[in-house]
Amino acid sequence: MTFPDWTAVVVEADDAVAAASVLLLAAPVSWLASLAVHPQWRRRGLGRSLVRDAMTRSRVASARWLLLEVDRSHRAAVALYRGERFGLLRRFREEGRWRQEMLRRLGGVCGT
Repeated sequence: MTFPDWTAVVVEADDAVAAASVLLLAAPVSWLASLAVHPQWRRRGLGRSLVRDAMTRSRVASARWLLLEVDRSHRAAVALYRGERFGLLRRFREEGRWRQEMLRRLGGVCGT
């Protein structure tokens, strides 16, 4: 069995963790397993930067798709992913919460 490579990115500010992401790298699909921004640091572009970093790292790993899951009630996160051209793949219920799986096709050139 082959396991995907993974990478974690931590953004520090004021000697504390402001944001972080965990990305499982595989071809043809990479998975953004976690993305979190501390409430004090939200609405400053850190989440968007981490999503774009995940797309770049996925392309370098020869992934053609980037997959993620998000709580449907987390409107800011859903809006961020939609703004970055992630589409809805499916909705599902998990541990009493409605969640959705989102997918983005990765172009061959960074930024697309």
